[in-house]
Formats: sequence, C-alpha cells, structure tokens
Amino acid sequence: MSAPFTRGVFGRDQELIGWACDRIGYVKPERFSTGCNAIGVTDSEGNLKAAAIYSGYDGDFHDIEISFAMEPGFYLSKSAISMLLRYPFGQLKCQRVTAATPLRATSTRQFLEKLGFKREGVLRRRFGTDSAAVYGILAKEWARSKFNTDRRTDVPPLPVRNLIHGEKRRVDHCSGA
Repeated sequence: MSAPFTRGVFGRDQELIGWACDRIGYVKPERFSTGCNAIGVTDSEGNLKAAAIYSGYDGDFHDIEISFAMEPGFYLSKSAISMLLRYPFGQLKCQRVTAATPLRATSTRQFLEKLGFKREGVLRRRFGTDSAAVYGILAKEWARSKFNTDRRTDVPPLPVRNLIHGEKRRVDHCSGA
C-alpha cells in the first residue's frame, strides 16, 4: 500500500520532467524543452511519486496537453488529482485538456477514463510502432467530476509559472489539500 499524497512540488519543472520521462519511457525530455510546466506529488515521507507535465498550451483555443507519470503501486488521492487539474482548468481557464497514450498502455487508458477523460480517437503509429489513443476532458465535465474537490470559487492559485503571461513564482513545495 502506498503512502497518501501530502504535498505538491512546484517550481522544479526540468527535474520533474526528467523524472516523468524516465518513468514514461517512450518520451524524451527534449519533447518538453520550452513552454512546459510540471507539478509533482510526494508521499508522506517526501518521496516523489507522481508528476504531471503540461505542454502545448494554446491560449487562443484554451487547450493544453497533460502527461502523467507515477511510481508503480502509487495511487493518486482525490485531492492530488484535483490539484493536478486545478492548474489547467482553474488558473489557465482551459476549456479542454488533452492526453495521448500508447494504445497498448491499458492501465493508463483506464486511469484516464476513470478521471473522466473521453477517448476521442487514435493516431496511427504516433509512438514509433505503437499507435496513440487520444483522450480529452472538457471544463464542464471536470466541473462535475467526483475527483474535482476545488469547486469553490476562492481556491488560491497554485505556485506555477503562468503560461499566459510568463510569470513564475519560485516555490519548491506547497502543502496539499
């Protein structure tokens, strides 16, 4: 059994991107070289256990891509999931979040579907010899999600670089909800 989520890790984008790419395996850190943010999740002992990478933000269409990585056997709590999706929906005001995963990654596809992402299509041979299943979740779907614990309007922003204005507040950790 894994330790529960206790803290979010902010302001360490390149470190988190490298950690996530090591676990994802088929994605190289260079893919996330500019215009990307990352948020990490630690267990109660401060060990990094999961991360989300946000890339490809489109301010005109209010869309962003998310990539998740987790240690085997670690499960994200509702508060951790809510924190990871608060950034695109709450701060960036995205209307949709997109995720792509190898078609053969059954457990990842099940994870996305459990969060409320809808399978929208397949990109043939997107990951070399493997095709990608493309998923999306809309802001209105996230607003009704059982994982969304931030339904209040006064939830403070996360200390993450704002991709809209390029602002960045340097913070290493923030207490989880």
